[in-house]
Amino acid sequence: MRANQKLEQIIETVEKKGITAPSLVDDLKELRDMALLEQDPLVVKVLRLTYEFITENECFDVEAQYEEDEEGNEYPIEIEDQDNLLYLLNLLKNADHKINREGDFALNIDQSKDLSPIPQLLNEGLSTLLHELLDPAINFEHLPDAKYCQFCN
Repeated sequence: MRANQKLEQIIETVEKKGITAPSLVDDLKELRDMALLEQDPLVVKVLRLTYEFITENECFDVEAQYEEDEEGNEYPIEIEDQDNLLYLLNLLKNADHKINREGDFALNIDQSKDLSPIPQLLNEGLSTLLHELLDPAINFEHLPDAKYCQFCN
């Protein structure tokens, strides 16, 4: 099975059974192994942090989408864990897209370092990423020669 097929299978499982699907963490680990073979450090790290977060917290309650009132105050939109996870998994479907690749990621981690802050950092990072992606004030620019646009190619 190819990684994209496995990802589609995981998405379908989450859509049907939510984050409590019995095989979800094992499926994410298997997908991570596939990403390791494909030498994709970003996807490897995101998958590991995701299944560790789900295992540790038994949820995926990442506050990543916000509303803004007339005064400019931001308030988190309450979104189900399942929808948050589905959003992340769908981002991974287009993991090679430039907008999903900005930032430096490394697989080599000093084993002597305390990794306990990682779930909170993942929560904060995902929240920031989703907030920026959904911010209507940030315009997307169309690149007519882009290979990723399904409407242009």
